[in-house]
Amino acid sequence: MLILSGVQPGLPVPDAMVANAVAALKNKGISVNNIYAEHLDIARHGDPASRSALAAMLRQKLSGVDIGLVIVPNIASPAVMDFLAREGHDILPADTPVMTILPEKSNSTWARERPHLMNVPARPDVAGTLRHGLDLFPRTRHLLVVTDTGSGRNRPWPRPRRPSRAWGGISTSNTPPR
Repeated sequence: MLILSGVQPGLPVPDAMVANAVAALKNKGISVNNIYAEHLDIARHGDPASRSALAAMLRQKLSGVDIGLVIVPNIASPAVMDFLAREGHDILPADTPVMTILPEKSNSTWARERPHLMNVPARPDVAGTLRHGLDLFPRTRHLLVVTDTGSGRNRPWPRPRRPSRAWGGISTSNTPPR
């Protein structure tokens, strides 16, 4: 398994996505010795010379390694897919499937046959995010929720009228973006 993050290490959301992917693979019995996680940092070093050097390094590092699946887990997935299509086209066998998470439309022109792509839509954990946020800021007494369903007309949930007991009496407001 090869996990390719397009950003540098140390960013909370991409790091959590990589860590959770590794944990899920380990829970399925895949040895950590067979999981390769690479932070490509293409977001900051996307010039042709850096991309070429990165491809050469990955060719050497992954030479002889049997990669059954590539996972591209973050917001830089279009840049990673473009890298794989151009500079990295010969790093992996052509039939290696690629799974993307949080995909954006990629207009990459592949130097050879495009691999099988699986796009897994992300589902944000709103309740978990609120729980962690309230742990970080325990004196919070009012929460403003800004949402958008895309239509500009529908609310994802009704406007609360009084403080919620589930959130320790914290009052909430639901305001669509303008």
